[in-house]
Amino acid sequence: MDPETGDRTLNSNVSHICARSENGPRWDENQSEVDNRDFDNLLLLCLEHAWEIDLTARTDVFTPAVLRDWKAQQLADFDALGRQGWVLTDDMAEAALQTSISITAAAIALGGEGGQAPGAGGGGGGAIGANARGGNGGPGGKITLEGFANPSEAVLALLDSGRTRLNDGQDGPVPGAGGGGAGAIGENAVGGNGGSGGDGVIARISEEEMAALRAEGFERIDFVILEGGQGAKYPGEYSEDGGETVLNFVTADGRVLRTIRATGGKGAQSACEIPAGSREITPADISAGFQVSAILPADVVYFRDGVCSLLGGGFTFTNVESIPVDISWGLLLKLDFGASVDKMSLAIFVTVDDPHGREVLRLPVVAQREHEAELGCFSCVSLKFTARKSGPHAIRVRSGAFVLAQTSIEVRPSAA
Repeated sequence: MDPETGDRTLNSNVSHICARSENGPRWDENQSEVDNRDFDNLLLLCLEHAWEIDLTARTDVFTPAVLRDWKAQQLADFDALGRQGWVLTDDMAEAALQTSISITAAAIALGGEGGQAPGAGGGGGGAIGANARGGNGGPGGKITLEGFANPSEAVLALLDSGRTRLNDGQDGPVPGAGGGGAGAIGENAVGGNGGSGGDGVIARISEEEMAALRAEGFERIDFVILEGGQGAKYPGEYSEDGGETVLNFVTADGRVLRTIRATGGKGAQSACEIPAGSREITPADISAGFQVSAILPADVVYFRDGVCSLLGGGFTFTNVESIPVDISWGLLLKLDFGASVDKMSLAIFVTVDDPHGREVLRLPVVAQREHEAELGCFSCVSLKFTARKSGPHAIRVRSGAFVLAQTSIEVRPSAA
């Protein structure tokens, strides 16, 4: 407890005896990932010693053996206190609870992990908030066998090649694996879905087939490997599809005799759902006069004392250095409730389409009417996504079968 303010702070830290990552203090390359996270490799220390034991100049003093001795003594001391019947009152428990839930300068990873094997789907993103739920994991890619008498021969051939990594995810994404879904924070938040794994093709070409190809003039195999898919970086953003991989058996003059093709995985769409307690707009709402009477992009939108202020509003294009580029636009919506006298909580969605008409972003907005005297409201939406193509990006406000408002902003690379 701070003697001047009376505030309580958590003066302890859970440290690793052997480091959690390579090149860290007391790193043990023979320790498995499960053992590294296990209770036996964790040690409760005061903040001062938690900092000191990890100093590079002190790791020869604070060896794993020394820290394990400390842990053994801690547990022995705790067992001794327990035999004395240490009483924990409700007030003490409440004070400990309130102190422990304070998280300061901590990084919480909500994004799902990418697939950890060739063709594996990515993990769904986590979510924090009231009524929040995590996203779904992506499906694995399809495996196609060509030229094998039975599947067991194909599996043995793949294992013998020495290129399979089924359990080792230490070095990051695996070729053909789906990306992890994005995390989400907030009421009714939904984590992003994981991307699907790319298809795998295991092919064996017999001597007879090769002889037939050579007779037709076969000279070489050309590989065409397109780019991998790009994961979503922002809430509501869609991830990109992965490119396909193609093997062409070609002649000296470039004629293709045979093609083996593996399709890339599909990027996950936004896991955007109707927020709990709300509903989409019906024809009755439109008949009663509900409408989006204004849609205005702006650099900055803020509310103060009942007044809405905008900075840099109404632009129709934005200049960028190059493509792809991270975009951040503010969008002000004016919602009119119309003649309906009912309280309502209506779910509408703001979407962004790229110049080819592909939806790249979808975000929910709730139009909340608390009482019948409320004629309308303003809503500000932050549009953040990665623009991968130059040209006009269509912004639409939708709900149910209705497009309530739309505008367009052109992304112009300076080189153009």
